[in-house]
Amino acid sequence: MAESSLSITIDDLRSEVARYLQLGRSYASLSSTLKGDIDSIVSRGLRRFYYPQQVGEGIPPHEWTFLKPVTTIDVGDNIETTLATAVGTAITISEAKFFNGIVGNEITIGSTTTTIASVTSPTFCTTATSVSESGGVDVTVTHNGVFRGLPDDFGGMAGKLTFDPDDLSNHQVDDLTFTRESIIRSLQQNNIDDRDWPKYAAVRSIKYETPTSPATEGQRYELMVFPIPDQVYTLRYRYNVLPDDLDGTNNLYPYGGMQHGETILASCLAVAEMMAMDAKSRGSGMQQNEFLTRLSASIAIDRRGSTADNLGYVGDASDMKYGQVELSRHDKTRILYNGVQY
Repeated sequence: MAESSLSITIDDLRSEVARYLQLGRSYASLSSTLKGDIDSIVSRGLRRFYYPQQVGEGIPPHEWTFLKPVTTIDVGDNIETTLATAVGTAITISEAKFFNGIVGNEITIGSTTTTIASVTSPTFCTTATSVSESGGVDVTVTHNGVFRGLPDDFGGMAGKLTFDPDDLSNHQVDDLTFTRESIIRSLQQNNIDDRDWPKYAAVRSIKYETPTSPATEGQRYELMVFPIPDQVYTLRYRYNVLPDDLDGTNNLYPYGGMQHGETILASCLAVAEMMAMDAKSRGSGMQQNEFLTRLSASIAIDRRGSTADNLGYVGDASDMKYGQVELSRHDKTRILYNGVQY
């Protein structure tokens, strides 16, 4: 699908910031120092747009709907099988037991313990370090319902965890109940042998270990479920994404698309204004005011695109065929008024 020809790119942002700073419009012809300054301004502008300030007293900062994508994670039982082959970091097992939720978890192959780097099929994974073991040795992944296969850009859950219908064999089950991770731990310690479809879930942060070599990743999170799954289930969820910076090579377009392009540019120019206080025409707050104006407009656009049609069906369903009352995707909306749920 073709991108809108009006969408803003990293090249547009660099060019406009350079022009505002009276450096011309050719980013490529600038010195490495000036390029670094402009890239820093653009990065700061993106962060200020992705996680904006309050636009009114008592109003919490807006959370963009386009930073809440939907994805899946597979969860399953602890794994016990045998090794087929190990070639460096390429591991093949004798049974189809791998699933993507165990990426980041520890795997023990014979006498070697390492970390799973990727899962490409139920019988194949890659590991963080090379493995020198012969075929036939035991392979185990003992996660006990704790899965580290959340996306690298995961910044927290933004909704319910639901099951893929194909995994339930037509059973009707509730969505997973989100709870505190301490509750999951309490359930696990008394019922560690239980196996069923997961009913509870929690997310907790993984302790950041100071690396012995240059770090390639920062804070990460893991998903806890209870009971330990009795088979592989696909869970769907919406999450808060942590966007990557724009690099001018592969990552060219900021989140938000064409309709928020002017707001993103205004954010970058507001940062440039703060960093150029020596010029009379800059540093006056004009660009910051323009950003706040554009931000209000973008928030209105974002809300308009995600507002519910209604708050659900109100009635006793007596005139509904078979008692079916779920008329729309908003039917299960709950309202709290003075602490009472309706």
